Amino acid sequence: MPGNSIGRVFTITTFGESHGRVVGCVIDGC
Repeated sequence: MPGNSIGRVFTITTFGESHGRVVGCVIDGC
């Protein structure tokens, strides 16, 4: 699923700019 990887990275980047520590939660959730 190439789209999943791209979407995941995009989400991490977006959340990273808004909330740095939320990135860890997003990665763990996925």
